[in-house]
Amino acid sequence: VPAVADSGLWQFLAQDTLTAGDLCVLVAALSDNWATNALLDAVSLEAVQERAIGMGARASTMLDRIRDKRGPADLPAPSVGTAPELAAVAALIHRAARGDRCEGLSASGARLLTDWLTNGVDLSMVAAPFGLDPLAHRGDEPFLWSKTGKIGRAHV
Repeated sequence: VPAVADSGLWQFLAQDTLTAGDLCVLVAALSDNWATNALLDAVSLEAVQERAIGMGARASTMLDRIRDKRGPADLPAPSVGTAPELAAVAALIHRAARGDRCEGLSASGARLLTDWLTNGVDLSMVAAPFGLDPLAHRGDEPFLWSKTGKIGRAHV
């Protein structure tokens, strides 16, 4: 997968190949663009879109790979999302991880996803009042996982 700059850490590492698990950690913790594209190549954009629908997100999904520059022939953004759907997906992940039977997500899958997301380093918005260390908050109380992103220069 060609390297993609901007967001992420992989572009600065000496490794040009990583395991799927390492790619997931980079995406969950840092929104790593190169790792995102490598995972999309491994599982396919269509599979990601199908999983989103299976988890109840019909208007929130990946549309395209991450690109350094978007041209006139490219979609205007790599993904779209609505706050209600993304909040519902977060609630689904939480419920499934604690063992509730949930449509579209197994307990083990939710726990693995939660494990990756607890590495998130962006604690600048909703999580800021907790005063946690962005690089060392795993195992702290309160238990926290989150996922942020950005639209252009605005964070969401």
